[in-house]
Amino acid sequence: MNIKSIILIIVTLSFFSCEDNGEEPEVIVTAEELIIAGWVNFETGEYAIAIEDFNSALSIDASASEAYSGIGWSRIRLEMIDDAQTSFLAALDGNYAGEETFAGLAAISLVKEKYTAAIGYAESILNIDPEWIFEHDNTIDYKDVWLIVATAYFHEGNFTEVEAAILKIDSTYSILENDSATWIVDGKSYLTYREALAAYLQSLPSNLNI
Repeated sequence: MNIKSIILIIVTLSFFSCEDNGEEPEVIVTAEELIIAGWVNFETGEYAIAIEDFNSALSIDASASEAYSGIGWSRIRLEMIDDAQTSFLAALDGNYAGEETFAGLAAISLVKEKYTAAIGYAESILNIDPEWIFEHDNTIDYKDVWLIVATAYFHEGNFTEVEAAILKIDSTYSILENDSATWIVDGKSYLTYREALAAYLQSLPSNLNI
């Protein structure tokens, strides 16, 4: 009997042995694969399952810090804002600096009225990629980030920076501080520039509101 015949017999016996024992080949799942699965579940709206995937990735590899960002975004969608912030900060602590992490932190900082922090996180994204689009939700992009910047500067009273940020969103913007005739938004006139500016900001759509 030649060597090829012997190998064939061994392989065949091994196959039937696995069938008899009801055993299946071991499937090895990596942290990277679980992170990919987590984002897929995030994209399809399965946020709780996504969190499970991301946590499983961290249990395999504690340094897989992108998983914290995924957890953060899933928690935003579940309206767990404080927990989301904790997750995003854990991602940064783990040296993961994905733009979506900064976007989440910018949005949370704005809603918590931490305006300087909101501007800082937002500018971190825009400095990396001025035309950023959220890979896992392409309805969110750099214009949403600029709106965070504009809104935060508005609350700080820095109208020059508000205008500069707005022009990144809408190049046709034409409300002028020194021209009351321009203080009109959606056909309504306002008595002050500040009121008109506030109304304009509120009229801008955003998918990054939380």
